[in-house]
Amino acid sequence: MELAYIVYTSIFAVTMFCAYVGRITNGAHVTIQPNKKSKVWMWFGVAIIFYTLTLGLRENVGLDYMSYKLVFNNLIRYTNYRGDLDIIYYMFLPIVKNFHYNFFTAFLAFTTIFFVFKCAEDRMDILLFFLFFFLTFNVFLNSINIARQTSAFFIMFYAINQFLKKKYKKFIIYYILAFALHKSCIIILPFIFVLGYDFIKYRWLQYTLLFVAYFSGFVIFKQISSLFIGMDIFYNIGYEEYVNNFDLWAEKGIERRQEHQGTGLYSLLTLFVDSMVIFYSPKLKHEFRRNHIVLFYNMYLIGAILSYITVFHETMHRLTNNFEMFRIYIYAMFFYYIFKNSKSSVLVKLMCMTIMLLGIVFFYASISRGRGGVAPFHFLNF
Repeated sequence: MELAYIVYTSIFAVTMFCAYVGRITNGAHVTIQPNKKSKVWMWFGVAIIFYTLTLGLRENVGLDYMSYKLVFNNLIRYTNYRGDLDIIYYMFLPIVKNFHYNFFTAFLAFTTIFFVFKCAEDRMDILLFFLFFFLTFNVFLNSINIARQTSAFFIMFYAINQFLKKKYKKFIIYYILAFALHKSCIIILPFIFVLGYDFIKYRWLQYTLLFVAYFSGFVIFKQISSLFIGMDIFYNIGYEEYVNNFDLWAEKGIERRQEHQGTGLYSLLTLFVDSMVIFYSPKLKHEFRRNHIVLFYNMYLIGAILSYITVFHETMHRLTNNFEMFRIYIYAMFFYYIFKNSKSSVLVKLMCMTIMLLGIVFFYASISRGRGGVAPFHFLNF
């Protein structure tokens, strides 16, 4: 267990330190300056290499590690093996067949952290907050368990940025790459074209949706699910056991929430932060209007609401992760706004500092519980 603390603390420290040095190297500029780009990315590169090697050389750490190994073993052993596999498995099959599984895990670690930095290129001022919430608010530790989906999300996130810059060729290329890693990212595609409008302006409506989802999420999901009982499409996506035994899934759902979020304290923390973000949303939309915040805010709001509704079902929660992970981007904007704004009250700043401290506490609590198989940590035995 001691190794797990050392490894994850090192990743946190090295990533944040390199991001900080890269940030001050760029000066007070919001975007990376062309004449400083090589120096900035030199520091980012140190963090990326350290992150990639550390997580790429792990063995039997994280829930997905064994599943990847099983899939590749089946592909190698049975030439006629077919499953509902993403394209990335077939792309990496020759590499895994001739070398090792860890080339795959290293690739996923690299693409995740590389595109985390790429997504913050145009908002260097929020970089440190963005990385902080990535590392402490479950995204990083979850990325060890859902490595492909997390990697696909950040590639998709970068692709959306290219779309907003009207660089459509890059958008198509990167979105195809994200789709090759994890097909679920396709669910975001239509929303890119329709969520750029601020259609939920009223904060009271946002609060209503959020709190109803939090306190009645399972009831809502149960009612919606009951409409699909007996339909083939419902069973084909893995809900049959959920539909046939709601009591069992209610019990599993409670266990899953406790495993994912502690004893409910983490979900209360995110609910509190979400409430603060909604309260400040008009100011955030004005402050970050040039960064298309309305689109990302709508994605985030959908994800926040759905995360409380679908937390009891693994498959659906995996789908809503594509929305929910925009949360750390909006959180970064919110915290940057609070600490930058001289008019922010001392009380609000103290609350934000407390939230960040609690994020670190939950980070280490998740490690101590070994949630999702992230601990104990083992390096590859050559």
